Amino acid sequence: MDERNTMDIRKIELDSLKVKIGKYRYALVAVFIAGSSLGLFCFWEPTQVEEYPYLDPHVTSVDDSENLIVNIQPLREELTLIDETYSDRANMSLYFEALDTGENLSINRNLRIWPVSLAKVPLAISVMKKIENSEGKLDLDDLIPIIPDDVNTRSGDLYQGLKLGDKMSIRDLIFHMLNNSDNTAYRALIRQVDQSYLRDVVDLVGVDQMFQEGGKVSSKEYSRLFRALYYSTFLNPEDSEFILKTLAKTTFSDYLSQGLPEETRFAHKWGENLGLKVYADSGIVYATGRPYMISVMIEMKSDDATQNRRNAVEMMGKISNSTYSYVSSYSNSR
Repeated sequence: MDERNTMDIRKIELDSLKVKIGKYRYALVAVFIAGSSLGLFCFWEPTQVEEYPYLDPHVTSVDDSENLIVNIQPLREELTLIDETYSDRANMSLYFEALDTGENLSINRNLRIWPVSLAKVPLAISVMKKIENSEGKLDLDDLIPIIPDDVNTRSGDLYQGLKLGDKMSIRDLIFHMLNNSDNTAYRALIRQVDQSYLRDVVDLVGVDQMFQEGGKVSSKEYSRLFRALYYSTFLNPEDSEFILKTLAKTTFSDYLSQGLPEETRFAHKWGENLGLKVYADSGIVYATGRPYMISVMIEMKSDDATQNRRNAVEMMGKISNSTYSYVSSYSNSR
């Protein structure tokens, strides 16, 4: 997708945000007028409730324009150097975006790689959209039976504790699919949505290459899924929040989780396929006051699976360290 189309997507997202802000503004004016006429504001003390901590906070945040990230050239140079250092061992697609300003960079922007288990995020979004459209007929707590075709031993361990015919809630299946990358949960959930829901996600969000022949995407293209969740442009806020909050609960500590302080929230999906030599991680790092998206997809060149994974872990550790250090210490005086 060219830069003009990318700008169009950003404009749509910002327009959507303006509409939301406008609604909140008029609602607050109405409440203020009503409260003033009744004399209620003489003793009422306002409090700020962070209802959706994983979504865009600009509606309620305090202006911190002096610390907005507007120069990422030094970071671009650092990440480019990492790519060049490993270029004889790996092909890498990387995308970074500062969510406070939209400043972004791509490394090997046109390189497309198999998304492996990252493809489970659009399925979770599809399931949530079906629940939204069901008008209460479908719910996260609805139970889904596990059938023989669901059972898969290649990723996750859900199959070990289940017997055929056992039932699990949609909520629990989404948790296992996103946090443990469980294939049995994935297969049970994909039975719940028809192709039209998946097409809506990939078409409207802008990752239309993902489920076409070839199925490869760039890191920049894949990041649009997390942008849609963060700005809640495809799902309702509570459902976008549910997916991001679920993704933040994973205990996986390799790849881009490296280098992040323990208290820093990271809503992300990781994936790997040793046979395809692909290692990937994508999500939103909630650095204090400066959340950012980062997606890295690596395709190794060696046939040594052990060394490939070691190199992937090392590369992503350096990328995560460089990125978080730059963002957290950034100052407009640079």
